[in-house]
Amino acid sequence: MSEIVFDCPECKSPLKVDESGSGMVVDCPHCSKKIQVPRKPTPIAVVGSAAQPPLPPSRPSDPKPGANIPVFKNEPILVLILGFVTCGLYLIYWNIKMAEVLNAVAGRTVISPVAAILSGCCVPVNVYYYYLAGGTLTQVGALIGKPELKDKSTMMVLLGIFFPMVAAMILQGHVNEIYEKKA
Repeated sequence: MSEIVFDCPECKSPLKVDESGSGMVVDCPHCSKKIQVPRKPTPIAVVGSAAQPPLPPSRPSDPKPGANIPVFKNEPILVLILGFVTCGLYLIYWNIKMAEVLNAVAGRTVISPVAAILSGCCVPVNVYYYYLAGGTLTQVGALIGKPELKDKSTMMVLLGIFFPMVAAMILQGHVNEIYEKKA
């Protein structure tokens, strides 16, 4: 059997995985982050042409929407409990991880890491964070097969102002559906 050779998207370490692991989510042996093994491309034969070696995979600067979504699955109630128990410190970590997921879903940087960190410390930035997060719910809905899940920026802003932990629980619930759909 052949191997799939690729770099860890987190630590950039070169990795080799047996082709039977194509598409699986595994722990990187170097940085211990959960990563998805790329799918092995299927060679396409063109009638009347000589067999050519496959081209190396391209590395676009912006991934395709929904590609290589980092795994960040928690029970929504756990987000609420940890937010209270840690006096909001957990929510800073949660904001960073959720921004990574939503950026991967959108296929571009929607929420910068700086905005994710500052949103845990500054109410206006937190409201802006939830505005941006609400805007990505259309793409999340497309991934989970719920086209009725539209841009909920206004709802997320209002929840971000008055009940930010509820807004976090709603986002976490929708993101969890991505992983349940893939399973």
